[in-house]
Order: sequence, then C-alpha cells, then structure tokens
Amino acid sequence: MKTWKNFLGAVLLMMAAVPALVACGDDDDIDLGTPQYEGISGKYTIDTPASPYQSIELGASGDYIVIKKSSSYAAGARSAEAAPQGVFKRAQDTSRATDYNGVIYGRYTQQADGRLNLEGFGIVEIVYGTGDEVVGFNLTPASGGMLELDVTKEKVMADDTKTNAICRTWKIESIREVEYEGGRKVYDETFTAGDPSGYGDDYPTEVLISKSGTYLVYYQNGYIGISSWKWKNQDAGTFYYSWDNSWYDDEFATVTFEGKSVTVYERYEYGDGYVEETYSRLVEK
Repeated sequence: MKTWKNFLGAVLLMMAAVPALVACGDDDDIDLGTPQYEGISGKYTIDTPASPYQSIELGASGDYIVIKKSSSYAAGARSAEAAPQGVFKRAQDTSRATDYNGVIYGRYTQQADGRLNLEGFGIVEIVYGTGDEVVGFNLTPASGGMLELDVTKEKVMADDTKTNAICRTWKIESIREVEYEGGRKVYDETFTAGDPSGYGDDYPTEVLISKSGTYLVYYQNGYIGISSWKWKNQDAGTFYYSWDNSWYDDEFATVTFEGKSVTVYERYEYGDGYVEETYSRLVEK
C-alpha cells in the first residue's frame, strides 16, 4: 500500500488544498453542541517544583493528558532531510495503557462530589481562586498520598464557531487514499478500524484537538502521537500541525464540516506528476 510508511524517505515538494475543499463551510453546516467538559477544559502547567508532573490537560470531551517531568516528549529540530510526518502519522510513541515515555492518556469523568476521576491515574479536586480561575489541583494518585499542586492555565484560543467545533475528541471513522500519476488515478482505497489493511495496528482511531493547541492522535495499537496545531487560514479551514513545536509551510491540512462530522484533507505533490490525496472522516467521540 502506497501510504505514509512508504513515503517516509521521500521529500515533500509541495502541499496544497484542492479547490473543492478549501472552504471550511458556512457556520450553518456545523451541527455540534458544546462538549460536556468545555467549562473546565484546558492545559494546566504545574508550578509546584517538587511535583513529578509537568502538566495536566483536561480535554473538552472527557479525555486527559498527563505529562511527567521525566517524559522524553520534547521538541526537537527537524533535520533538512527528514520527511514531513503527515497529519495522522505516528511520530512519538507513547502507550495509553502505561506511562511509557512519561505521557499518560485516558478518560475522565466528574464524580458526584465534583472531583474528577482520571481513570487509571487518580482523583483531582480543582482549586479555584478568584471567580472561576483555576489555581491548583489536589491530586490523589491511584497509588500514593495526596499532592497539592499549584497550576497555571495555559493561554487558549479565542471562542468562535469553527474553533469551538473542532476542539473536542473525534473518532476517525475512515481514511480514503487516492493517488494519481500524470493526472490518471492509479489507486483509490478506503480504510477503517475494522479493516485497516496495510495500516495494521498503526491505524489511527481517534484524535483530540484542544484550544490549548494540543493535537493528539491515538492509534489502534495503544500508541499515541502528540503534536501542536494552530489555524493557518480559518476562513479556508486550513490548519498547521507540528510534531516538533516548529511550524512549516508544507505541514497543514484542510477541514470541512458537515453536520456532526468533519473531513480532514491533505494533498501531497511529488515530482513527475505524482499526487497523493488523503481524506479522513471524523465523527464526534
């Protein structure tokens, strides 16, 4: 299968959106409500020096990300010969089932007493300062005593219809890959989690996108890739993604909303008239 794995050694010459998908759609095309935990969502940097944790992020749909200070998740410069990753390409491996590599990802729910149960990690009581400002977490890990943590909420993107719509956790329902040589279609196949074919257990099954700029992809084999994102041209529905905290003109994708779903599109143009297009259909988790 001619997909991400086969092209890791290729140099991306240009990436551009096709005219049919350059628009994010009118606001009337977006039929998504407010995620359950929008009010408390955000990435919280932990300021307590003795804390073993660097940050805790609460996703709007009820997924959490904990990054340990010992994590090897760090930004690194992309070498000149390195090929771009692709919007759903696994870059850095982290196990969801364990804290391998110092990153923990899972679900959370709010208990009757208002505290948050970060499944597999611990219980968090949010400490408020003035008004609704979050200033701390009282964290009781699954093993060990309670930790009183001072936190600072990282800056978030401004509220608007399209940002509010994209920032949640999505299931990746299908990925369609189309290839052309000299303007002639030579490959067209659609993959799903039930039939990942050449992806194997590297098939991406869900993606968390947050207003803190976090972009996390979860794979069928339990690994995740953590990236960053920001709008390139919101009106056109294009956004940059970065696997190393640097932004590159050739690493962006296009989103098109339709009711309760969104399509993420990428186009790769190589030499000799070779073109690859990818359409990933996402539905709310």
